[in-house]
Amino acid sequence: MKIKKHKIIFTAQDPGGFNAIAPVIKSFEKDARFDVSVILAKHACIYAEKQNIKYLNADKTSFDISGADLIFTGTSFGDSIEKKIIFEAKEKGIPTISIVDFWTDYTPSFSDPEKRNFKYLPDYILAVDEIMKKEMEAEGFPKNKIFITGNPSFDSFDTKLNKKADKNLITFFCQPMSELYKKDSKDYKNATKFSEVKVFYDIVEAIEKIDLNKKIIIDFHPRAKKLNKFDKIIKKSKLKIEKNIKPYGENSVKNPEIIIGMSTVVLFEAALAGKKVLSYQPGLKKKIDYLASNRLGLSLPVYKKEDLYLALKRLIFQKSKAKNLKLIKKYTQNNSTQKVINFINDILKKNQKKKLKIVACIQARIGSKRLKGKALLKIAGKSLIESMFCRLKAAKEIDDIILSTADNKENDILAKHAEKIGLKYYRGSEKDLISRHYGAIKKLNADAMVLVTGDCPLVDPKIVDNMVAVYRNNPKKFDFLTNTFPPTFPHGLDMDIIPASTFEKIDKEVKFIYDRECFAAYIMKNPRKFKIFNMRKLVNLSSIRLTLDYKEDLILIRKIFEALGNKKRVFDEKDILNFLRKNPEILKINKNRINTVLSKNIRL
Repeated sequence: MKIKKHKIIFTAQDPGGFNAIAPVIKSFEKDARFDVSVILAKHACIYAEKQNIKYLNADKTSFDISGADLIFTGTSFGDSIEKKIIFEAKEKGIPTISIVDFWTDYTPSFSDPEKRNFKYLPDYILAVDEIMKKEMEAEGFPKNKIFITGNPSFDSFDTKLNKKADKNLITFFCQPMSELYKKDSKDYKNATKFSEVKVFYDIVEAIEKIDLNKKIIIDFHPRAKKLNKFDKIIKKSKLKIEKNIKPYGENSVKNPEIIIGMSTVVLFEAALAGKKVLSYQPGLKKKIDYLASNRLGLSLPVYKKEDLYLALKRLIFQKSKAKNLKLIKKYTQNNSTQKVINFINDILKKNQKKKLKIVACIQARIGSKRLKGKALLKIAGKSLIESMFCRLKAAKEIDDIILSTADNKENDILAKHAEKIGLKYYRGSEKDLISRHYGAIKKLNADAMVLVTGDCPLVDPKIVDNMVAVYRNNPKKFDFLTNTFPPTFPHGLDMDIIPASTFEKIDKEVKFIYDRECFAAYIMKNPRKFKIFNMRKLVNLSSIRLTLDYKEDLILIRKIFEALGNKKRVFDEKDILNFLRKNPEILKINKNRINTVLSKNIRL
């Protein structure tokens, strides 16, 4: 028996967030029990390529998180891919975990710009240390959501790097403060008190007074766009200064003896690697310094220009000596990667539920008024019912399929046809669809059914799988899951998921025969009584008619099957839309048969 793998989606946008999740990704990729997908954006893609991690670029192509058992994200500045995926995961009931890699921008990383609404708060947050946890709690983060694991990217730091350092080489890590933050920014009020150009000018001026033999390498942050901002300083300086336009790399930390910057996480990482590190943030008050290595005494902070010269002189001429090794080991020998892996496994185990049995139900009968006997009409050599049966069998999330038909004599032929093609069936009242479908779900001992009416020969197994995956992730969240309230899918790709518990409820509650026949409309007209969820498309395609009620519909559907039905795989909505885009005249065939919609935008 094939064991179903846990599907985990990793996502990040900024380098720091990606570096924090990369070791975890590599570990899960090696484990056969997991199906790993990586969705990245912007600069995280560059770092993934360096580490040979396969990924989907969200900046260039669409992505789908349906069916995921868990989402694991980094944290990034601004309108990030992490926020988009966390928001979508919340709607789909998928558990989310985010790891915070640095001691700043906590609230902005999980809120809309300029707001503190925590709109993108995940289910769990992993923090580096106690300092970070306390700071996040002080900003209003729920205590029960924050867990300390450390930063997996710190596991790889080697304090021996300092022994191979070039004593005359200094690296300046440039943060593009002037490019990232506006003067009225609420997210980083103190960033406007100093620019990276002014900071670099002061540093060069101080080093020139100390030792002209020093060489400076400027390392640009991946998000820096203005690479000529230091050219005037370089031209006038007596020092040898070079620009490294490649993103921060290992050699940027490995080669120099001294690392200088403002508040980038690279300074903290360099301090963990045993480097001499200076953080220059002129005008900043010590109590609001975000750089953890400054607060921990692993790097040398300077907040006034008049203090810079002596601080640099002391740093340049002092011998490299062992820092607080116990403190360094706390971050570098914390086994953070394994702690994060254990945390993920615990959450997966916690969320592992009894396997729900979900079946597909084809609702059909012979007595169609608009197109007589349509359930047995031939489409590409098969009856409509058999075509639907074959397409539903391609759905991976469906455990069984049943035909629900009426128990009157004229439907005997339909029951015999179901027997012939190997389709299970249940017969009940022609008008009382609640009792009929409830009987069908009880016959298969199912937890829920995907209900598809017998006028949908183009039912898409991928849409079925996506909707079932949403339901499986959080079944208690839904009494009724549909894609028609309001409709945004093409008419003919409609379906509902109804739990057995909902059938039990409405069977007792609904008395009028009209409501027992049109029970879906009854549910959707009573949103206060039922937990309703509607799957929507980003683009509204509800005006496209792919259902089968009239002769014109049959002509159109047969043309689609003729064009797409000869391939080995079951064609889907994307194939249909591509075909219609290339052959727009096809849609003219049934253009006079307009979709019927109730006043509350509920499709009949």
